[in-house]
Amino acid sequence: MKKNWALFFILLLVSFVWGAMYWLFIAKS
Repeated sequence: MKKNWALFFILLLVSFVWGAMYWLFIAKS
């Protein structure tokens, strides 16, 4: 169960980072 939570948290963090990078890229152009 704990491993699943860690995997979910990592996936959420990665998607958040990608979203922030994408937003910055759009704001720059």
